[in-house]
Amino acid sequence: MAVTQEETEQHQAEDPLCRVEEWLAPAGTYVRERRSPHLDLITAPAAPVERKAGLSGFRQKAGLGLFRRAPDPAAEQLLRERTAAAQRQFSRPMNVLVANPCGGSGVTACVLGISGTFGTLRGGSVLAWDTHESFGGLGVRTMTNGGSRTVIDLLADAGNFDRIDARAGDLGAYWRAQPGAFFDVLVSDQDAARPLELGAPEFRRIHQLLTRFRDLVIIDTGNNTRRPNFLAAVEVCDQLVIPTTAGPDSLWAVSMLIDQLEAMGRADLVNTAIVILTDANPADATSASRQKALDWLGTWARTIVEVPYDGHIAARSTIDYRLLAEPTRNAFLEAAALIAEGLTNRGHQPPATEPPGKELHTAVPPPAEAQALTDQSMTDQFTNYEGNLK
Repeated sequence: MAVTQEETEQHQAEDPLCRVEEWLAPAGTYVRERRSPHLDLITAPAAPVERKAGLSGFRQKAGLGLFRRAPDPAAEQLLRERTAAAQRQFSRPMNVLVANPCGGSGVTACVLGISGTFGTLRGGSVLAWDTHESFGGLGVRTMTNGGSRTVIDLLADAGNFDRIDARAGDLGAYWRAQPGAFFDVLVSDQDAARPLELGAPEFRRIHQLLTRFRDLVIIDTGNNTRRPNFLAAVEVCDQLVIPTTAGPDSLWAVSMLIDQLEAMGRADLVNTAIVILTDANPADATSASRQKALDWLGTWARTIVEVPYDGHIAARSTIDYRLLAEPTRNAFLEAAALIAEGLTNRGHQPPATEPPGKELHTAVPPPAEAQALTDQSMTDQFTNYEGNLK
């Protein structure tokens, strides 16, 4: 049945949604009380945007600041200061040794976190090198990016880079570029069928080559501190970084490492060492063992950086620096700033290397020196301190 004009007008009078004339406004005006707030958001003129620097600026560019709280001015200033510190100019190629002989202490994760921070802020010329004598963790926890060669391949071809016309770009075939983090990785041998190990002569040969083409080398060490390759790494070290968990096994290994370095005549590394305390589990942040660790480390460590638990690291798989949580990246930024400060203080001093042809220091001191060390050794101090806390 057809609807009459009279019925249509009556329906429009009773249904407010049909009173379209009330929703229309004269040209050039808005009826905000009736407009959808989403429509206002789209059609309203854009307010001038203040471009910010630092962390909030990064969030702004990435579109991450829409629902975040206002930045803390003090935190922003600290971020700028640490960024500037990490970007300091070095007077020569520098070597950072990351070491703890206890497995599971976070050495590899710290190597990648520090390398990613320096690579991002310095724009490249940063290399993470796994100096493990056989199989190391960097080969498992980094992105291959199409690379399959290792330090053994580079050692075999090292003579090709002694020429005056050798190019840094040709080394790209031997290491793994980490996308988005602007650093490269030279991994240890990954061939289980190849009975070769990296010793002191091999370390020196590769190190000579790397420092010719890279400004900053972050060295990942193995777990055996008496191996010749580890001792050779200690010789060229400019800044020592000691990762550790709050576990007694990891802290005990730290005390043993310190005693060994002092016996080798490298007390300078101990006195300026940066300790990174890592969390292996979410509950570690509030655990009593963590506070005990901080108390003991505070009795001798110059600087302690605390890296919070990060699920991406805890997965014990490939680490992509871009996927680290913001608190984790901030902690590694703090560590990088402190490392750069230590390297700057080194100035033009050459690394503490042995003259050509001279034998390496032995890891175990002579009996008379060892007896003198036992009275006040770091291992004894840790043992006594741990006993008092029980």
